[in-house]
Amino acid sequence: MSVLAPHHRVMEQAARAAFAKTAPPTAEPAPCSPALTRAQHTKQQRRNRRLDRCESVMELVRNGMSQREISQRLGVDRRTVRRWTRASGFPERKPVYRRSAIDEYRAYLE
Repeated sequence: MSVLAPHHRVMEQAARAAFAKTAPPTAEPAPCSPALTRAQHTKQQRRNRRLDRCESVMELVRNGMSQREISQRLGVDRRTVRRWTRASGFPERKPVYRRSAIDEYRAYLE
């Protein structure tokens, strides 16, 4: 474990603040709908954070920064930076399918 690992969140916030000073202002993301459940709201917030980081990575790539430098600057793993730069657009998360206890017997029950 790295000496800086416990301070990852603080370093990420500092990187965002530094990037925000150099980047042109962008439109604020639309607030979540009040009809969302707490879990859906949290999921939407996390997606927005991933999207912001992905856009930051893509901007730094366009500016000619290496994947290693981007990784260190934003506190994102190099493999994540590589995956995002190779993707044609923002890579959405795959939905998780969890097996049910009755899945094995579903054909019989129907």
